[in-house]
Amino acid sequence: MKKVRSFITHLLPQSSSSPDSIHDLCKLCSDVFQPTNFYEMQTRAPGRGTYWGDKPQAMHYLPKKHIISSSARCHLCAFILARVRQRQKKHGWVFDQPLAVETELRPADGSGAVTFVTFGLRYHATEDSDGGSEESRLLRMIFEVDAAADNPAATWIKKRPVNHDVASPAAFEKARRWIQDCVGNHERCPKTNETSLPTRVLDLKDPDNIRLHITNGQIGIYAALSYCWGDTANLLTTEDTLSSRIQGTPMSDFPHTLRDAILVSRRLGYQYLWIDALCIIQDSAVDKNREISKMRHIFQSAHLTIIAASASTSHSGFLHKRIPPRTPNLQLPYPCPDGSKGSIQLYETLGDSADPVQYDPSLDPVSARAWTLEERLLSPRRLIYTSTHLRYLCDTTELSDGGSPSDRSFQGHIYTGPPQYERSDRLPRALQLSTNPVSPPSPSSDPSDEPWKAWHAILSDYTSRALTHPSDKLRALSGISSLYSLRTGDTYHAGLWNAHLVSDLLWQVNISAPIGKQDALFPRPAAYRAPSWSWASVDGAILNRQVGQADKVVANDFAVLKCEVETDHSYGAVAGGIIVLKGRMRGAAWDSDIGTIHELHPTRKRPIMRSVASAYPDAREDVTGQLVWCLEVLNRTGTFKGPQEGLILVPINECGAEVRDEDQPQNWRRVGYFDTDDLAQDWFADAKVCITTIV
Repeated sequence: MKKVRSFITHLLPQSSSSPDSIHDLCKLCSDVFQPTNFYEMQTRAPGRGTYWGDKPQAMHYLPKKHIISSSARCHLCAFILARVRQRQKKHGWVFDQPLAVETELRPADGSGAVTFVTFGLRYHATEDSDGGSEESRLLRMIFEVDAAADNPAATWIKKRPVNHDVASPAAFEKARRWIQDCVGNHERCPKTNETSLPTRVLDLKDPDNIRLHITNGQIGIYAALSYCWGDTANLLTTEDTLSSRIQGTPMSDFPHTLRDAILVSRRLGYQYLWIDALCIIQDSAVDKNREISKMRHIFQSAHLTIIAASASTSHSGFLHKRIPPRTPNLQLPYPCPDGSKGSIQLYETLGDSADPVQYDPSLDPVSARAWTLEERLLSPRRLIYTSTHLRYLCDTTELSDGGSPSDRSFQGHIYTGPPQYERSDRLPRALQLSTNPVSPPSPSSDPSDEPWKAWHAILSDYTSRALTHPSDKLRALSGISSLYSLRTGDTYHAGLWNAHLVSDLLWQVNISAPIGKQDALFPRPAAYRAPSWSWASVDGAILNRQVGQADKVVANDFAVLKCEVETDHSYGAVAGGIIVLKGRMRGAAWDSDIGTIHELHPTRKRPIMRSVASAYPDAREDVTGQLVWCLEVLNRTGTFKGPQEGLILVPINECGAEVRDEDQPQNWRRVGYFDTDDLAQDWFADAKVCITTIV
């Protein structure tokens, strides 16, 4: 077979800056977008495809000579040629057969509307070496597809270009329509009923003089702001400035982010706005504690929460025009089924087989701040100013001013996968404001219970975020935890739930999920903020592998005898706490360098070679070679029994210092979590049953 050793070097034509510039196509490429091909694929029933199986698609053949000769005038041929040449250069392949172009249309939201188009370029490739083998190759190019609202193609192409001008009249009009539709038509979302205003709100009636208004139980409608303070100086209300704030503050004195929030509130018709820095007396411990305890009510009762997601500080602002992260690779003609002529824009996704590009909230600065998580979750309506465009999220749907997804309905849960890979989006249905609480509430210990699964997704997200003041570890989640207690009837113990106490004890630091650029494992905090058995006692992202694991049972002889917490607020900071456990314990040696637990010699109490468990430390501390004790908590049932799981403990005296004589310890401290190896299932068979008090 004759080898073609090179293609003509050709630069891919650049997209025109004019939105009306349509790229030319050759006759063969135009056939792909004829109504008899493109539109019929769009409406074809699933299962009639030829390669991807359940996706509508069609097959076209582009001879090599045609691609080369047409690339000077056909933008799609030029694009295909450039991609094939990249593959040739990367792998040393040569091509000598016509390209089979398998065109696939794919919706993003199950509605049937075309959102993605895939060109699968199937060709024969021969290795460019003596004795090279001939085989079929597939190069997939995946494009997002959109059409402007005023384009004739918009009837059939439902996705719209992203509006990067978030302060444009069109953006504000769209936000108003979203809110009006939500209030008027969403059964699962709260209505516009007036509510008791927070203790203080900003009165925006006079745009040149923003007054702090003392509400005294006044009824009304207000918006709230969720944002990042940042490290720079902020405009605050203190005991010294309270009277001047009541008199009024010129708009020019407000930091940029707060000015933008005032502008948005006024443009959307809100007279009152709640901003924490100004509506809480920041140097009054009494006022802060009182107002923070009301945080759940403040955000749940807000008619709208404005989320300044793109602003890293109070001085950043969020109404600036966004810089488009990408421009269309191709702008192609689209002959519509009704005979009109439209056009579509194609944006290539990353990689040959990359997943479709979606908005990722974790990339916005607001998602790095711990306080903003419950502000987002508790709010029934959120207007989100992201780093790329404007979005809207309520308890019924998610909307976007262009981009993907454009309209996505939800079924009342916040995730479908493992909690360590998910970020929280909304509260589960059972906890949303529009849902009547269970009367009387009844705690559930079922690990598949939706609110319990959602709690661990929230916890995983929350603990991956940063706190300016580590002492706020429990307080910054108190709004969510108090709501959970109200709706489930469960009792909260410094981050753990009474109905799930056994499983909740088995949290672990997710060492594969570093926070920002920092290590996933942090030193143990010097200042006390929670008992060692609580995840709030350490830093780092937390996960719990017990979620949804119905085949695990409480280990023989294990029981929780007592759990007590010292606190002035059931969901806030704690001053102390103990948990008393009964269970089987074994002494062991911990090799932290390789993360293993080794069995001890039965009489000499020194390590032997046998590794019996994997160990996961709670904090970065030197434990190599240290004698520890393993307390069995759970094991797996069924034919194929899995590992036992439990806590790694060290004995301490009444001053909190570690002691070496485990026979006379005052108390114990948790230092990690373990699961045994499959071949060590009998490790606890002859272990003694102990009663331990963990602090």
